[in-house]
Amino acid sequence: MEVKPATSRLHGALGPGGPVIRLAAALGIALGLLSVFAHALEYRGAERFSKDFAIDYSSALALRHGEDPYLPIHDLVARYLHPPEEMLRHHILPGGNWHPPFKVAITVPFTYLSYRTAGVIWEILSAMCIALALAMFGRELGWSRRVAIVAGISACALPVAQIDLSAGQLNGPILLLLVLTWRSMRRSEGTRGGAWLGFAAALKFFPAFMALPLLAMGRRRAFAIAVVTTIVLTGAGLLAAGPATAGGHLGALRNEGFSYWETSPANLSWWGFASRWLTSNGWVSGADLPVASQALAIIGAGAFALLALRAPDGATGERFWAAVPLMLLAWPIVWNHYLLLAAPWVVLAVRRALDDGSRPRLVAVGVVSLVVVVGLPPGLAEINRASSTQVALGYQLPTLGLLAAVALGLFSGRRVPAGAVP
Repeated sequence: MEVKPATSRLHGALGPGGPVIRLAAALGIALGLLSVFAHALEYRGAERFSKDFAIDYSSALALRHGEDPYLPIHDLVARYLHPPEEMLRHHILPGGNWHPPFKVAITVPFTYLSYRTAGVIWEILSAMCIALALAMFGRELGWSRRVAIVAGISACALPVAQIDLSAGQLNGPILLLLVLTWRSMRRSEGTRGGAWLGFAAALKFFPAFMALPLLAMGRRRAFAIAVVTTIVLTGAGLLAAGPATAGGHLGALRNEGFSYWETSPANLSWWGFASRWLTSNGWVSGADLPVASQALAIIGAGAFALLALRAPDGATGERFWAAVPLMLLAWPIVWNHYLLLAAPWVVLAVRRALDDGSRPRLVAVGVVSLVVVVGLPPGLAEINRASSTQVALGYQLPTLGLLAAVALGLFSGRRVPAGAVP
């Protein structure tokens, strides 16, 4: 009987369809499904009252009962969800909901279910959006159906995806809408792509930044459709919530959405990075230079917007996804779970690094990708108890990873030509 060399056996084990690959696929699927199940169980405990979904659910209930959905979160959660007193006192925010009226309006149908049931359904829907987004993304790149399905389900196990699912956030739907936008643009379906992007911006306004690469590629029709869709859907949300609530929403954005959280260690954007150490705040000990802080933040955000227009990215070869790290740096408030939106960037950057064959570049891309998909390192103290050292070396690590991602695109030596497909 012929005995195959060790190298041949190793190649067979690691090759496509080999036992190691099959085991890795099974493990990825198991971890993805287990993550969804574990976070669904969180709605059985008291922590369900402190989730972000509780904010939108309470606001939607207020809207359904003819009340102002932008009353203080503390009051709405106490009135409609009846959490334990200790949870209400220490874990529920005092200010108003900073999510747009359209997001509150589309949450109303969930209020016909109990909060626990609605939360589990929202978590499952978000997980399905994450899985579908990565699967569609992979299929568009030429992956087989099987590989795309495995990658999509496995993506639910990524740390940043788990954070998003646990919080009851909506970056899963936003990721799916961005993938649909990108796919439509690749297929020269500008109207459809613009509509998908406008839908995402109506859910949360920060994806509107992704209209900049559309302008850079000369997709003016898609840009216009995105603007119109955002305006129409936001207007529809205002009509549903009542035009008088616009002031409450803007007040929440100003007071709870920006003024309070701008310098927080949990804010991963350039704004937080630039202002945290140059303004007097309750989070870290820093200088008191508010004018310099605001100037640095604004200049940085403007520079990132300009880079999105010029799309100087050789890290991915895709102008659209090149703008995601720029968006996350430029937007004033960015949370850990927003990093989920950079998952396609990670896939494209690793693929290009492998194609280039440069070991130093592959190592650099690997480190940056790991930082992005992990997000905040585990074991950090709570933001109101973290030392300045922990903030500098721990909480700021994802921001440094995003800056490194931008640098990889700037200094890769490969540029996306003007007018190229996104």
